[in-house]
Amino acid sequence: GTDSSLERYHVKTALDILDTEKLFSEQFMDPSTKAELIDLLEYLILATDMEKHQFFMDSFYKDTQDPENIAFLKRKKKSSSSASFRGFLRRTKTEMDERIPRTFLAMTIKLADIANVSRDFPDAKEWARRLSFEFEAMGVLETTNPNDLIAQQKQCEDPDLNDLGKFTVSFMGAFAVPMAETYEAVSKKASWFLLQEMQSNINMWLTVSNDAKAMLEDDDDDDLTEGG
Repeated sequence: GTDSSLERYHVKTALDILDTEKLFSEQFMDPSTKAELIDLLEYLILATDMEKHQFFMDSFYKDTQDPENIAFLKRKKKSSSSASFRGFLRRTKTEMDERIPRTFLAMTIKLADIANVSRDFPDAKEWARRLSFEFEAMGVLETTNPNDLIAQQKQCEDPDLNDLGKFTVSFMGAFAVPMAETYEAVSKKASWFLLQEMQSNINMWLTVSNDAKAMLEDDDDDDLTEGG
């Protein structure tokens, strides 16, 4: 189980920003819209908790198989001049009553949350380095308190590049790539783009991390063995 401490901290921060900017005032939205927005915001941010990853993946896949959602996607793709998610979100007046399944929005947020693995490699490597600080701090402190983690991360040393590559490629294979593949149900262009960028980064990691390369070679050998 997980109490999603970091994610709930992000929810609180987001709500504080919206409140500070007076976006919750009746000038901008009525009470029912406010309640709906808060509920959706919390749902989407909690979706980024990787310990709840499989639940959200299963929910997303289930919704992509729902006949009503399949029909909805076909109408959107037919009416949109773009197969991008921006085109998917574009609403006509006659479509305003149709609700985009929030699991689709959750998967979009989840992919944005791990977008570091689809960035240009220098940026992706720096993100991986900083993430290693976060995980190391969580291991040392055995807490997810944001303020404590930030202070502890400043004491972390740079990770070994071989270990960093192995961890990142493993994460991409187990989580990022399957997410991008599944997203094809919503946007083929977005799915294709993400997969191309992820593969490019995997290739770069293999040039700087012998451990990552050896891990993939071991996986290939296992596949051959299992295949007889």
